[in-house]
Amino acid sequence: MDFFEHQDDARRKTGRMIVLFMLAVISIVAALNIVFAGFYIYGIGDMSQNISSVPLSTQINSVPPEVFVWVSGVTLLVIGGGSLYRISQLSGGGQAVAEMVGARKVSRDTLDAKEKQLINVVDEMAIASGVTVPQVYIMDEEMGINAFAAGYKPNEAIVAVTRGTLEQLDRDELQGVIAHEFSHILNGDMRINIRLMGVLFGILIIGMLGGYMLRSMTYSRHRSSSNGKGAGAVLVIGLALMIIGYAGVFFGRLIKAGVSRQREFLADASAVQFTRNNQGITDALKKIGKLDEGSLIENPHAEELSHMFFGESFRTSFAGWMATHPPLIDRIKRLNKGRLPLSSPSKRKKIQEAAVAEMAQPLTEQVSAMHVGGVANIASTIGNPGEMHMQYAAALLASIPEPVSESLALEKGAAALMVALVLDKDPDVRAMELDVVRQSAHQQLEPEILRLASHLDSLHARYRLPLFDMAIPELKGLPVDERASLIDTVKAVIDADRKIKLDELTIYVLVKEHLSATSSQADRVKYKTLHDLKDEISLLLSLLSYLGKADGHSIEEIFRAATAEIEALLPNLQLQNPKTFKPDNIISALDKFNGLSPSLKGVLVTACIQAVLFDEDVTTRELEVMRSVCTVMEVPMPPVLMDQA
Repeated sequence: MDFFEHQDDARRKTGRMIVLFMLAVISIVAALNIVFAGFYIYGIGDMSQNISSVPLSTQINSVPPEVFVWVSGVTLLVIGGGSLYRISQLSGGGQAVAEMVGARKVSRDTLDAKEKQLINVVDEMAIASGVTVPQVYIMDEEMGINAFAAGYKPNEAIVAVTRGTLEQLDRDELQGVIAHEFSHILNGDMRINIRLMGVLFGILIIGMLGGYMLRSMTYSRHRSSSNGKGAGAVLVIGLALMIIGYAGVFFGRLIKAGVSRQREFLADASAVQFTRNNQGITDALKKIGKLDEGSLIENPHAEELSHMFFGESFRTSFAGWMATHPPLIDRIKRLNKGRLPLSSPSKRKKIQEAAVAEMAQPLTEQVSAMHVGGVANIASTIGNPGEMHMQYAAALLASIPEPVSESLALEKGAAALMVALVLDKDPDVRAMELDVVRQSAHQQLEPEILRLASHLDSLHARYRLPLFDMAIPELKGLPVDERASLIDTVKAVIDADRKIKLDELTIYVLVKEHLSATSSQADRVKYKTLHDLKDEISLLLSLLSYLGKADGHSIEEIFRAATAEIEALLPNLQLQNPKTFKPDNIISALDKFNGLSPSLKGVLVTACIQAVLFDEDVTTRELEVMRSVCTVMEVPMPPVLMDQA
């Protein structure tokens, strides 16, 4: 199953989750109707004194229909209101989940060695997989070994780990845990998990109301000696709500177990594929089994988030088949071909030495030892990075100039980088663009912009997208109005020379996508067929055809090769004249592509790859523009290095 199939599968599972939720709601409504019907018959109705002699059917018929209508209506209102309330709370995506559990955001300028190591591991994984670097959070009060990823979209994810994870795991083990969480990011699991939290809160709220009623009445009885019939009725209703609430807990755990257990096995396997090191994640799982705390979470939301964590977050009296995670032994055996291996320090040492030797090789030598694969080969890496991508990411990170890395740790430096990325190398054009900066709200950033631009001028084009991705987490902490102002400044700089440069336009669209007020919210499928975006697709493939033009091949040849990939779904596309290209039209087209379904994105991405790879003279600029276009569509394409020669 490839990336796009995983995304479609995640959406289908969301639909099945809703069906299970509706069954749970029906059960709760039925149970509450029975409780209130019994309360009416035995406590309020005319037959309450001689109830034993009245047939059951007569008892039920004595209950006014309004009782069932009111009970059903109020129950549905409470459940629906609870779900909508939690969904609204979680509209902020992964950041909202992290704040809910009291996690602390980690900045790049942290002085804690363990936190620096965590940032470095997350950076490596993000660059290797082609997603924007997630914001990193730590649950400082939690000593168990655990972690989770959350968010609605791959490029808007957060990764959170417990303090115990940092303190108890070495780098290999930490990398295995983070790779596991990145699998959830890439396979669409986050979207299911965060929606599950919102939906299930509604059925859990019934039990919470019952508990509140019982506590309130207990407190009132301590304060007052009255113990009338009304107080007794409230106690009975509260107790009934709590019991039915436990039914809600049962259904909630059943739904979460059904959604998450097999996906945990998949995430473990993907972590090994990313790192080519099953020992790291195996040893992390073993350490969980040896610790008293294990992977337990003390936070009150531990159960609500149980399906999102790396390991079991709370102890349950339910049977094992109700657990959200497979048993540790089963996970370890799956990772080791059915065996339960002993710890192997020597094997770990050999793996580490091999990795160090690879990373010590200069980046330029590593790149020269690799070649670009074919269209199908590149498409297969989407959402599916491997060991080579990890090695490349580690080497690239190690070769970033220190002044640039230090700037990315500050909001000022990260903002300046966004502008520096769209500056033209031509001195005359750059002078015009800097005039625009001086007239903007970011005039005070000019020295930092120039300093970073001088570094970018000397760096290879392959650094542009990773540096952008690394800067984004710091900028997300800016107030909404400051983020909007930065978006405007980047657009003004791009417009200064009135020329169309696809790499600059994709940077602008990405800045807007990541920093807008609604960036963390879930995207909806707006376009059901490619025909809905016929003009926009024609424009994009025409642009890529002109970008990839080479000697010996006409632009028409390149365009036809690209459109052949989507001919069955979108025939008769026409090559557009470059004189008709306008920046705003290109931006509008790029904005719309994320509204396609995952399967249609897969078809379009294949056509884009074909346009870029049609000739053998493929430049890094072409490849990075293609990757930027994919990023705009929330399609995580790893660095295009492919096979070792």
